[in-house]
Amino acid sequence: MSDRGVMLTAVRAQSPAARAGLRVGDRVLSIGGQPMEDAIDVMYAIAEETFSLEVMRGNRKYTFVVERPHGRDWGAQMEPPPVRHCGNRCVFCFVDQMPKGLRPSLYIKDEDYRHSFLYGNYVTLSNTAQRDLERINRLKLSPLYISVHATEERVRQTLLGRTKVTPILSQLKQLAGAGIVLHTQAVICPGLNDGRVLDKTVRDLSRLYPQVQSLALVPVGLSQHRAGLAPLRPVDKRLAQQMVRKVGAWQERFRRILGSRFVYATDEWYLRAGSKIPVASAYEGFPQIENGVGIVRQFMDGMRAATRALPKRVSPARRIVVPTGTLAESVVRRALRPLARIPGVSLEVVPVPNRLFGASVTVTGLLCGADIAHALADKMQGSTRVLIAGDMVRIGQDVFLDDMSLKDLGKRLHVRVFLVRSPEELVKRVTG
Repeated sequence: MSDRGVMLTAVRAQSPAARAGLRVGDRVLSIGGQPMEDAIDVMYAIAEETFSLEVMRGNRKYTFVVERPHGRDWGAQMEPPPVRHCGNRCVFCFVDQMPKGLRPSLYIKDEDYRHSFLYGNYVTLSNTAQRDLERINRLKLSPLYISVHATEERVRQTLLGRTKVTPILSQLKQLAGAGIVLHTQAVICPGLNDGRVLDKTVRDLSRLYPQVQSLALVPVGLSQHRAGLAPLRPVDKRLAQQMVRKVGAWQERFRRILGSRFVYATDEWYLRAGSKIPVASAYEGFPQIENGVGIVRQFMDGMRAATRALPKRVSPARRIVVPTGTLAESVVRRALRPLARIPGVSLEVVPVPNRLFGASVTVTGLLCGADIAHALADKMQGSTRVLIAGDMVRIGQDVFLDDMSLKDLGKRLHVRVFLVRSPEELVKRVTG
């Protein structure tokens, strides 16, 4: 992006933007006389049915008038705001625990309230100036997703690895007072921000309800690449069981006083604790599903619905292999049991140890292609179909963290590999 304006990256044919004369590569300088800082300004400036744009095309400026029916998309896409990089040195940052040699985008530390609004990225607000807060309030950029980690500032500073940061509670109160909806998270590092520190964090944030609508508790993830980093304790089964009990108690209390459970544990806590996954209603609409809160419940319920009407037999016979992270093995195996019972289907769920990040990293979404290939190498037959969950690959490119593609994986294993993004797709690949 240049110093001025917002570039159009796509213009749909026959759309209001196209009929007005706009083209890909045009740079929107102003709308209705107001200068455009980024795509968010444009989104808010085009609310009217008729609006004029000053555009830079090549070295010349042009003015266009767009007319569109109320509520209809204007038909143009814009470049996203440039990423503001994170200035924190978080003691738990997973980017600092990445091995060398992966694609460059995996090493970017972003920290941008605009990306929080547009894409649901979590930000700490540590690089959000008063001007930014005023803009959030003026444009009503809501909801936002905030990494709080701790409301006790000395602990928060330790976690962020910096001392010169605006107290988080003052920022949250300003945003809440302006009517901005906030979803928050705390990455729990045992011995640092659990115990009484977490009690205070939960209490402080609950007092800002309903503008702070939810708090997700996330267990710290520790890879084997931590040389030179701060020593951190992993979350074990005992700590997970304690957290599940605490969250249950908090939820019961908040249901009485707030009418909402408010605080949620990510799925990993329940799986590590060996505890029962809460029912769907306990997630109150799944406000933090992208943060790993309720994915297992949605998968289990989705598989139950998708397997209600199965064929009595599948022909020709086929072998199905489903790789998964070691943590979710029992859940996946149980959910796929109805499929495994169909005559003509030989189905195996294969837990894949994570060699890239280390055995302590057990979630499915952090598996790489090479590790999957290694785990499946001796399980292949000519008729085998390998089913890959959607959260294992990069959206839009279908490559794993190590840039191995689904096609490459199929060639290495000499079998057909399919991407499945829903229980319905999975059932179709097994039975169809």
